[in-house]
Amino acid sequence: MTQPKTNVSLVCGILLAVPLVYWPDLKDYTLGPKLMAWLTLLVVASAIAVAQKAPWPQNKLLLPAAAFGFFSVASTFLATDPVLAIPELLKLLAGLGTLVIIGGFRPIDVERCAECLVIASTLSAAIGCLQNFDAAPWPIPSAGLPSGTLGFRNIAAMVTIQTIPFAVWLVQRRGGYLWPGTLTILIAFLVQTRTRGAWLGIVAAGVVWVYLNRDDVAGRILGRWRLWAIISIVALAIGGPSSRINKVGPQSIDEKKAAVGDALGSILAEGGDRGRTVLWRQTLPMVVDHPLGVGLGNWKINYPLYDEGRSVTDYGAPSRPHNDLIWIASETGILGLVAFLWLLIAAWMRRRDARCNRDLIEAALASIVAITVHSCFSFPRDRATPTLLFWFALGVIAALSRTKPKRLSTIPLLSVQTAALAGSILICARMISFESNLHTATRAETGGDWDRVALATQEALHKGRFHSDALHLGGYALNTLRRRDEALAFYEKNAAYRPYDVQYLNGYAIALQNGGRLEEAIGVYRKARGLVATSRDLDYNLATLLILGRRPQEAEALLSPYAGASPPDPALLFHLGNARALQGKDRDAIQVLKRSIEAEPRLAQAWMVLGELYYRQNLPQEALEAFTRFAGLHPNDDRYRQRANKAIRELTTQLEGTSP
Repeated sequence: MTQPKTNVSLVCGILLAVPLVYWPDLKDYTLGPKLMAWLTLLVVASAIAVAQKAPWPQNKLLLPAAAFGFFSVASTFLATDPVLAIPELLKLLAGLGTLVIIGGFRPIDVERCAECLVIASTLSAAIGCLQNFDAAPWPIPSAGLPSGTLGFRNIAAMVTIQTIPFAVWLVQRRGGYLWPGTLTILIAFLVQTRTRGAWLGIVAAGVVWVYLNRDDVAGRILGRWRLWAIISIVALAIGGPSSRINKVGPQSIDEKKAAVGDALGSILAEGGDRGRTVLWRQTLPMVVDHPLGVGLGNWKINYPLYDEGRSVTDYGAPSRPHNDLIWIASETGILGLVAFLWLLIAAWMRRRDARCNRDLIEAALASIVAITVHSCFSFPRDRATPTLLFWFALGVIAALSRTKPKRLSTIPLLSVQTAALAGSILICARMISFESNLHTATRAETGGDWDRVALATQEALHKGRFHSDALHLGGYALNTLRRRDEALAFYEKNAAYRPYDVQYLNGYAIALQNGGRLEEAIGVYRKARGLVATSRDLDYNLATLLILGRRPQEAEALLSPYAGASPPDPALLFHLGNARALQGKDRDAIQVLKRSIEAEPRLAQAWMVLGELYYRQNLPQEALEAFTRFAGLHPNDDRYRQRANKAIRELTTQLEGTSP
């Protein structure tokens, strides 16, 4: 007895829906919707298998897959913030469930699923091709065009290289015009994405395919050389020309890879690795320090501690190492990486057990090779669709390589799987609600509605700490609104979950400063400053507190490197001059303050301090000019304005009395 036929339709539905579904009113408009579609259809398939008491065919990939799952789950007990492991666990659970269900399919069922995968990926690729020519039928949100319905060009490239081996198999097996057309669109779109790692991945998949077919490679390629030539020529004609996309954001299109030649040339150009080698090198000490892993989803939490100021800035930090193998090792530990490699090797070894459809197993292996090679430069495990296709390929291999007729009665285990999947749908719904509220907060921030930002981030975080943006925005909103007690409580509540987040630490220090806890604020600023190479904003904030705390020597030491900076930073120069003035270094302070107002003549506080220094140096004319400039720029009737007015009257009288 095989899996119920209904389950074949459900898996086909998963493969059709997941690549295409998205929800524009979410901050992350692809992950939640795609994962929800996957989990919902999968839980129905699992429940049907339980209801019909479908036996479970022996599946030799389940043991390494379960081992990888075990170490992934175990690592969450070591996580700084276990909530960040939830999206990864949901994808892992869905992947394991997919392997179980597809592992019981008949060869004809697997073929039908492969057809659905190619159709869905081709539809998304066709939309991407239209985007590349600025002819998309409707606007689709994207962090980098062209991306079809997958949200980012790199993700679209991942899905495309995972699908192309199955499209090649269909061309060979089915013939006709439909499948050569799908393959042409997929190749054209892959070229348009200008994703170098994906190109390398598909080349590696081709090499593997040639190796697996080494006894008949001439017949498979040369026998239909005209067809392959036509597909290649048409695909390059569509994908080769430079993009016509209008740049609308920082990542909408990469001008450095506008043409195919530019993309290839950027490999050897300075900075062509886009900082990847730095991330890899700096992550290795994390693996050494945490051989059991830092916890699923927690690389981004711990990485700033190891960055040494190379990639982390005061406005952002990497969220992934752009290498899935290093990522797995750092989060799930050495044993987790070993289990994952065991799974890959086990899949490769199963090709020898194929009794039929050997060419389809070869396509699945080529798909796995393509994404594994690309994963050494990117992050397919971060997204739902590449993860689905990875586990689908494993399921294909498992289904077509069964050698023993023995079947195991696993109704209790399938029942547990069904319950876990049902629970995961509820958790996924919370994730989607979180993303919806975060999207609302982001739009409110753009409009300057900080009350709305505070409310929306509060609602988002009530669902979970799924993304640091909610913590950054929520704390910033409370600081901006001067809700001091709430801001302090907010930052103190979440501080343990973001110990090395520079943006979070900066906001925390501001909240401490606003609450009058200056020494604690200085400590937090110093911690944040130690995580980045340079930061004018952090140095300015820290210098402000050091001066308020009567520690001008420390402020001067912090700011001295900016004395000769080009272009000059007037705010930092003002603080440096102020710090020197507080130590009695009047002449040095005057020189620095003069540079400050040369760079920004409307910097009122610099004129005020300069006036005091001139007054102290008995230079009445210069002092009068400085105080007068301050008074003209500072309309508030506070103690500084009152001091300036008094000095102006005294200096005016003094100068009038000495005039001839």
